[in-house]
Amino acid sequence: MTSWLQDIAARPIPSAPPRLRLYILWGQSHIAGAKSFASGLNNTQWPRTGAPLPGTWIWDKWGRSNRYDLSLQDAAQGDEAHAWKPMQAGYGGGGPDYPWIDPTPNPSFGPEIVMAHSLRAHSGEVIGFIKLAVGGSQVAALPGVPNWNVKTIGQGNFSYLQILRDAYWLPALAAAREWAEAEGWELTLGGVVSMIGTSDARRRADAEAYEDNLLAVIDFLRGELPVAAPSALPWLIVQSPRYVDQDGSKLAFIRLVRDAQAAAGAARPAVTVRDSVDSRLTGTHFAPEGTAALGQLLFRWAIQQTPQPVLPPG
Repeated sequence: MTSWLQDIAARPIPSAPPRLRLYILWGQSHIAGAKSFASGLNNTQWPRTGAPLPGTWIWDKWGRSNRYDLSLQDAAQGDEAHAWKPMQAGYGGGGPDYPWIDPTPNPSFGPEIVMAHSLRAHSGEVIGFIKLAVGGSQVAALPGVPNWNVKTIGQGNFSYLQILRDAYWLPALAAAREWAEAEGWELTLGGVVSMIGTSDARRRADAEAYEDNLLAVIDFLRGELPVAAPSALPWLIVQSPRYVDQDGSKLAFIRLVRDAQAAAGAARPAVTVRDSVDSRLTGTHFAPEGTAALGQLLFRWAIQQTPQPVLPPG
């Protein structure tokens, strides 16, 4: 790039190296984008038709019918390998499956498309998301119930944390390394976003154990990510909304969980806690404007953090 300083001189200014910046998003139905469809928004700065959003990508296992297992290929599509796909509407909690094949006239969307659009416009970098969200899941280690608890890793398919690591992060990372090397890009990890806790507010025992369980997850996942300073890797905890049912009753132990989320943020370095937008709730879930607002919350957090370079293999 060359900068012209009036009529004095032309001075070359070195451009920043092209970068591929990755984010991990995991949690419950709010991260999924449950019940948020493109038709619910009057205006967007991203294509509501399911057209690709330039410069932003998502790991496509989340858009496939095998999203909740440990498989590395899609048997429903002739054992097709999972891959990076251009970001588009259709990766929300309401599908459709395989949005790159047929996004439908009214695709669902999650907060990642809003975050991706804003980050791309802000940084000019290539942005990639690894997303796994499971409505109704917990960090409590309940026997026989799929959850995110560290203690359930290795127990069949009962740990979504294991699925996130082995079936999402590791293959996505391998493909991103290959991709970045081919393009001459620097590969960085922008951070991790977690939004989980509403289901843990149903029972006192789960709510009381929530902080320890979440801290164990943060410590485990940071330890699995190849960066020079795992304890300094940016992590965002989005607090569970103050859910109120149709009769006006609050979820029993939501305050305990919200307090534990705040305490967990204070207990580890580089962990930020942000509250969600309660006013955009429609029952358990956000209205489409709430999911879009959540995406902007994630973006505002992301631009305040310093991504870490991903270390080479070995």
